[in-house]
Amino acid sequence: MKPSALHCTLLAFTLALTASAELRKWKDTQGREVEAEFKGSDGSNAILKLANGNELPFPIAKLSASDQAFVKEMAGKLAAATVAPVDIGVPAEKRAWPESVEANRTAVEVKLMASNEGARKYVYRSEAFEFTAQANLLPGLMKSVAQTFEATRRLVAALPWGITPRPAEGTTLFKAALYETRNDYIAAGGPVNSGGVYITDEKIFKIPFPSLGIERRGQSYTRSDNYSSDTLVHEITHQLMHDYLQHLPTWVIEGTAEYTEMLPFNGGKFRVSGSESGLKEYLTGFSQRGLAPSLPDLASFIRMSRDEWQNKAASGKMPVLYQQSAVLVYFFNHLDGDGKGLSFMKYMDAKRAQIAKWKQFDLAFVEYRKQMDEFFKQPGVQRLEGGRFSFPRGLTPPKPPERPDGSDENSDRSMNDLDILIAGRPLEQLQKELEEKFNKIQKGIRAQIIP
Repeated sequence: MKPSALHCTLLAFTLALTASAELRKWKDTQGREVEAEFKGSDGSNAILKLANGNELPFPIAKLSASDQAFVKEMAGKLAAATVAPVDIGVPAEKRAWPESVEANRTAVEVKLMASNEGARKYVYRSEAFEFTAQANLLPGLMKSVAQTFEATRRLVAALPWGITPRPAEGTTLFKAALYETRNDYIAAGGPVNSGGVYITDEKIFKIPFPSLGIERRGQSYTRSDNYSSDTLVHEITHQLMHDYLQHLPTWVIEGTAEYTEMLPFNGGKFRVSGSESGLKEYLTGFSQRGLAPSLPDLASFIRMSRDEWQNKAASGKMPVLYQQSAVLVYFFNHLDGDGKGLSFMKYMDAKRAQIAKWKQFDLAFVEYRKQMDEFFKQPGVQRLEGGRFSFPRGLTPPKPPERPDGSDENSDRSMNDLDILIAGRPLEQLQKELEEKFNKIQKGIRAQIIP
């Protein structure tokens, strides 16, 4: 954002705003008021969002004392939402796997923030999540729901992959929408054959009550005794790894989510040290559904494009794709090399560096687009067909930023850095190691080429 924009005043906020649960009244030190949505803080400015979608910064020092206190409180919530037990500055060789992970007591304390019975909208907050539900749920029930969300957040942060879960940029909390029925869920964009989904474009996790084990008994809702958190943990993992989703192959995206899902989870605690027993139970579950455990054929699997994955999934191969993704992620974390997951840690470190480069590129590209808009306002500059343009001699158009790693618009950034995992081995050799080591813990499992 240009420096001059940092000096905007509330006089600029004269647009009529529509009312919503997110709006609040803001007052500056001169007593002028406006309604706007708080979208975050950069330390010096509160970012306020207008009804037309524009986000404008306003100096925190020029806000009223009560508004300054509000910004400070929300900044504290953002800090609480960012958990990084693993110091990413520590070399991968010195990182340790946790024995177990659970959410602390304060993280799962849930408050009802807003309610509107007519609109079927009830807003709850835990330490790092905001839940919007279509029914008024009892505090104990919401606490049990929040426990799974908060424990999964702690788990992803505690694994030695170096991931720091953060809410979407400009927000202070992860968002989740809980729908009373499956029809409500589907009407809100939930896939028909899914139990829950993280919508990347909306940056929100959507799930129907039945998938949360929430059922109506009399006049209130309660948790089913037969509830399983598997789907929930899987999709929350996607949400917590949001920044990575554009940069990973689909097998890593789904494999990591299946990995967290398979870890033994009871009483709000993940037992990471029980990963092998979790894997065996996971594969047994597939066997009971008629799908024999199998390993991926690396020649066709490890560099499978997203389009290939989607085509195979659409043809009914999704269960085997998920299973093979899970076993491959497990292999690189617990069986490859010395069994400590060093190559996978280094791979994720490389991905984190890649993400940082792309974020810098995105910021630079936004500035470039602004410069181009100004350039086209210059006399004599004309737009032509095919994205071309002409300009008078003496003018110089802005130079676009270089794409990271020398890539072009058609390159697939998700395929970068896989050589860290392969570690110079021919795929035939890696395939043999995969089969030998897996058969020591799960006899009879063989590679399967997905047609």
